[in-house]
Amino acid sequence: MATDENPNQPRQFREHFDVWEAFDPIAKRVTGINTKGARAAYLNQLIRDAFAEHGTPEERAIVARADAEMEERKKNRGRKLGESNRKTAEG
Repeated sequence: MATDENPNQPRQFREHFDVWEAFDPIAKRVTGINTKGARAAYLNQLIRDAFAEHGTPEERAIVARADAEMEERKKNRGRKLGESNRKTAEG
């Protein structure tokens, strides 16, 4: 379970390198995101879809609370849910 200090602690996902690389163009096509963040965005959406389709009301409430907390944290940092925190050439 995540700590109170950092509930957004990165999680490790293990997959063969070739499969992970082959997944990248799929994620970019599905999400419309043409950066490294496409795979994470796609996997995060798959998780949300699984909760929506298979989750109990209690599990969906957990996701809603977590999303609200992350939205507040990102608002405090000046960006919206789904926006990258990576530096870009423009920013």
